[in-house]
Amino acid sequence: MQQFQVEVINCTNQAPQPPAGGVSGLSGTINQTGSNAVSMCYGNNGCFSVVFSDNNAGNIITLTSNITTALPGATVNFTGTNPATATVCWTPPTGAPAFQTVTIQAEDNACPIAGINSYTVEISLNNSCCVISNLTSTPSACNPANNQYSVAGQITFSSPPTTGTLTVTSSCGGSQTFNAPFTSPLNYNLTGLTSNGAACTVTATFSANTSCTATSNYTAPAACLPCSITSVTATPSACNPANSTYSLSGSVTFSNAPSSGTLTVTNSCGGSQTFNAPFTSPLNYNLTGLTANGAACTVTATFSANTACTNTANYTAPAACNPCAFTAINVNVGACVPASNTYSITGSVSFTNAPSSGTMTVTSSCGGSQTFNAPFTSPTNFTLSNINADGSTGCSITAVFSASPACTITSPTFTEPVCPCNLDFFDVNIGVCDPATNTYPINGNIQFTSPPSTGQLIVETCEGLQQVFNPPFVSPLTYTINGGTPGLATCDVQVYFTANPACQQTITFTPQPNCLCPADAGTYTGTITGSSTTNYVMCYGDQITINSNGNFTYANDVNDATIPYNPGIWYMIYSCPPTVGLPDITTDPCLLGVIETSSTFTDINDLFIINSFPAGTFTNNTVYIVPITMYDVTGGYYSVTNWGGYCYDLGQPFAVQYLTEITATGVEDCANGTVTVTVSGGLPAMNGSQFTATGATPANAVLNNTTCNNNGTIVISGLVNGDMYSVTIQDANGCPITYSGGPFVGPATPTLTPAGPFCDTDPAVGLTASIAGGTWSGTGITNATTGIFDPSIAGVGTHTITYTPTGCTNPATMNITVSAQLDATITPAGPFCESNAAVNLTAVDAGGTWSGTGITNAANGTFNPATAGAGTHTITYVVGTGACSDTQTTTIQVIADADATVTPAGPFCVGDPSVTLTAAQTGGSWSGTGITNAATGTFDPATAGVGTHTITYTISGVCGDIGTTNIVVNDTANTTITPAGPFCINASSVNLTAVDAGGTWSGPGITNPTNGTFDPASAGVGTHTITYTIGGACGNSSTT
Repeated sequence: MQQFQVEVINCTNQAPQPPAGGVSGLSGTINQTGSNAVSMCYGNNGCFSVVFSDNNAGNIITLTSNITTALPGATVNFTGTNPATATVCWTPPTGAPAFQTVTIQAEDNACPIAGINSYTVEISLNNSCCVISNLTSTPSACNPANNQYSVAGQITFSSPPTTGTLTVTSSCGGSQTFNAPFTSPLNYNLTGLTSNGAACTVTATFSANTSCTATSNYTAPAACLPCSITSVTATPSACNPANSTYSLSGSVTFSNAPSSGTLTVTNSCGGSQTFNAPFTSPLNYNLTGLTANGAACTVTATFSANTACTNTANYTAPAACNPCAFTAINVNVGACVPASNTYSITGSVSFTNAPSSGTMTVTSSCGGSQTFNAPFTSPTNFTLSNINADGSTGCSITAVFSASPACTITSPTFTEPVCPCNLDFFDVNIGVCDPATNTYPINGNIQFTSPPSTGQLIVETCEGLQQVFNPPFVSPLTYTINGGTPGLATCDVQVYFTANPACQQTITFTPQPNCLCPADAGTYTGTITGSSTTNYVMCYGDQITINSNGNFTYANDVNDATIPYNPGIWYMIYSCPPTVGLPDITTDPCLLGVIETSSTFTDINDLFIINSFPAGTFTNNTVYIVPITMYDVTGGYYSVTNWGGYCYDLGQPFAVQYLTEITATGVEDCANGTVTVTVSGGLPAMNGSQFTATGATPANAVLNNTTCNNNGTIVISGLVNGDMYSVTIQDANGCPITYSGGPFVGPATPTLTPAGPFCDTDPAVGLTASIAGGTWSGTGITNATTGIFDPSIAGVGTHTITYTPTGCTNPATMNITVSAQLDATITPAGPFCESNAAVNLTAVDAGGTWSGTGITNAANGTFNPATAGAGTHTITYVVGTGACSDTQTTTIQVIADADATVTPAGPFCVGDPSVTLTAAQTGGSWSGTGITNAATGTFDPATAGVGTHTITYTISGVCGDIGTTNIVVNDTANTTITPAGPFCINASSVNLTAVDAGGTWSGPGITNPTNGTFDPASAGVGTHTITYTIGGACGNSSTT
């Protein structure tokens, strides 16, 4: 026990007050373990502060300490006077005692006695300091689907806290927390972050030791929301009459534009404008110098860095504003076509600034027109066909636009052509003399082409007898003139047109001698059965029948003794019209003989008659069939008289044209898909007219031309392999032939043997086709002749392969798919401790399925060691399906966690005997001040010395554990009292202090035994003995 005396002086003073909250201002590697206790690590700098204040605001506090001697290498800075702060910074050197105490004393300048107070700070040192040595941060690419990205990285650390959490936080959003125990390294992944190109910082911090922290900087990827052009406008200006141009203006509105490249606005009707990045929506554009033509136009806006980001707008260009004008008209009047008495007009019109719509019509004032639809091209050629050739005068051609009626042109006038008039056929039949009038009739037929349109057609005899026909004149005509005078030596009949006297013909005949011969062949009716459309022009195979109308009169029976009277009607055959009135028909050079010996003549055109006579006998194969009265059909007598003359009658001649058979041959053209049909015979072989083709089959067949001359060709196109084809061809008389053929041998298309799908690692293969000898092409073809396809050269994708054979063939194509050979090789993982956080396993190719013990998410490959449990686990990863898939396995070891939890011990007195410490699991190693046997955990309080000692128990291994406990060793209590006084009797109460706190104070003036409050006024003037006692096993007592 120690005693001291306190002198109380009648003055005022209060000692500086120590910090109520203990140490403060911790920085660096340092932790506060009590109000006046901190923990530091060897080799790691840490700082703390102690702040004193004096209730007497005017007092100045001076600080002193034993820090620089107690803590080698430490620095201490004293700042301020009231309050006054001592800031201590120290890097504990290796080998320094594990427990240190420092004292900081504060003294004021109070009068007459300075106030003094002190504060002790306990410092514990250990070797295991938490340090985060590396923190990485790698952002992923932006996901266009949601404009988000993830940031992943790894945290490498040592000596982590054994409790609390480790939190990884990004300044740009997102965090991930890991619970103790912690195993280095730890992989983290923050997802769902917004892509915006911002500068970001990742921070990793242990909650149990916030000074154990680290940061890593990265830049977020730029935004990648899908680019979209939401609208394009297009507004054309009015047409500029000076140059017939206009301008186009508009705007392009968009979002999420690319950050590079160009935006190009292109007009399908001409002009474009390009904008460079960066782009600000909306962008206004203006295209000038566009041609005004009324066309439908499209404006397209496209980003070069993202060509899928595009949009269009449609508009109509203003119509041309230069006046429409015809600059020329050329007219060519064709010659008359006698067969149809028509002609054609060809020519061209030239113009400028035509309307963009409507029609252009070219019209002849004398008949015929042609219409053209917009758009119009200058010059335009026209053809007006089948115009009646009647010699009209004052004809002209006019062209006009319907959309601009004022835009017109008219040609100079012209006169229509006239076909040369021609009398094609004219015959004369002398009728039977009428005894009552002693006259005879004359009749016959007239055929002509291109008659005049005016005047008269007159048939006139040598006696002036006439029959007159007025226009219009239609061929053929039949005439009859009565009153012919018999007995004349000769006479003639002339036919002529008064408007064209040169168009005439005359036939001379011998009139009837008298009226004693009543023979009259009568009239007949001829009928053509078959395809012919013109009387007495017979198609091959048609049939002609000539029947008497029964109004004939035979010659009288002369009762000749040698020739019987057996009258009838026969038919004679002539090569040209018979000579009328010739007494002896056998002297007629045109007579060829008898063709029929009955009153009805029938013949089928099989060219038998034509071929029965020498070539050239018949002009244009025209045969003249003439009925004749017969006196004796048995003996073949046509005239028997008893007066020295002839008595018979020739009926009307039938001029029958026997057309040859129409024949056709065809030649196929495989490559062009055509058949060229050569046609001959029929009417074109006789008069140079044309064949007409119609009705080509099948539906895909097209007639390249529909008319041709004799021995000309009709071309059928559009045929494909296997077509059965036909075409009907007719001449102008309706004589048909149907030419048929097939199947058409068109370009053959080879069949390609399907190949693939392949993996990109598969070996090259040879492709095959049903037609050999061709050439192969396409991505992946390494030998065009043999068709070698190499999947590795083709690459992943669908490739179109083309095979082109030689000859008349079509190429063939097929698609070959090459898929990537997937690699399921798994990135090794583990070993893990049971308590480790779940991790996502990875493989070379993502997107597969994971399975095995411990897999909690088959898609992400999440492996949870706790779920798997201790042991070696086989994990399987399958990526893809089909031939190019892959399956791999790996083994992951999970080790059971050690438990180094230390059984609490102490407190002890410095003189207590050694004890053996224990933990949850044995086999570890003990360390710390006072440990005298690391294997058994023997702790000696005397060796440890007074203080709080951190004892560490370490179980080594991958999943080892470290446990710590604090053991307090108390010295025999040090009750040494800090000197105090003298005090003035009116001084404020003060709290007395001793080396060891926690005891009980007693004596005069003590008003609070616990706090040691001494009140000079209560004590009174004098010297007072104060006792301080600390109870307990390590207790003590002192006086002052």
